[in-house]
Amino acid sequence: RSIWVTGVQTCALPISAVVDGAHQGTIITVQADSVTLEGFTVRASGRAMDHDEAAVKLERCFGCVVRGLTVRDPLHGIYLLESHSVTIEANDIEGAAELTESARGNGIHLFNSSGNLLLRNRVRATRDGIYFSFATDNVVADNDVSRARYGLHYMYSDDNRFERNAFTENAAGAAIMFSKRITLRRNTFSRHNGYRAYGLLLQTGESILAEDNRFEGNLTGLFLDGSVQNRFRRNLILGNGIGIDLLASAEHNTFTENVFRHNRTAVRKVLGTGENNWTDKGRGNLYGDRKSVV
Repeated sequence: RSIWVTGVQTCALPISAVVDGAHQGTIITVQADSVTLEGFTVRASGRAMDHDEAAVKLERCFGCVVRGLTVRDPLHGIYLLESHSVTIEANDIEGAAELTESARGNGIHLFNSSGNLLLRNRVRATRDGIYFSFATDNVVADNDVSRARYGLHYMYSDDNRFERNAFTENAAGAAIMFSKRITLRRNTFSRHNGYRAYGLLLQTGESILAEDNRFEGNLTGLFLDGSVQNRFRRNLILGNGIGIDLLASAEHNTFTENVFRHNRTAVRKVLGTGENNWTDKGRGNLYGDRKSVV
């Protein structure tokens, strides 16, 4: 029911193999460098939150590859614990949709892990799609995340980058909390609706660069609270209830060359007005909405 990889560099299973954990513990644990897991199915991990059980867990590893796995019914899907320079690529992860959101784990979870690549993964029905805690200098590109709480969630995780990802029908497409120097480019945040739904949620984010993203069909496109010195440039903000929602605690942010179209309200300022810049070097924003700012 479980596989431990320690002190070796390869773990080969047939592509057609199915490793079933029978809901008992973590299924595959890797504690060695330069291990590759590729092309098989892992399902039914244990569900003990206090042990962070997972379909695949990498513990204090360097240079591993997890590619092309089909992960079904895990608590956490792929979990990195103090692991670095790992590639997580082209995996298909689906959580236990019958569980309440609070009882699910995350699709891909990183704790105190840096220099990792997360590429072309598909994640569905997990608590958070991709979650970072104290994890720096990671790249997230070309992933597809839907039906999670937060598609992508940074907590105390600085100097990360995410590009060309698709986030749809989550509670929030991405949440950046207590994190600095995050760059997000060419992502799509669409159809986040329902109570307090956001395309992008910034809570105490600092020095964030968001450019060339598309925010479409969300209850709120972007929400900023306690977030300062961030830059939003060349984003398309289309067909949202509110394009940008700003609390007074969001200050010294710059918005330039963004396009607002067909939102019910382009910009809403709540609880007073913080000092933000809506032009930069003579370049402002394009407002195609009847009701631009309230």
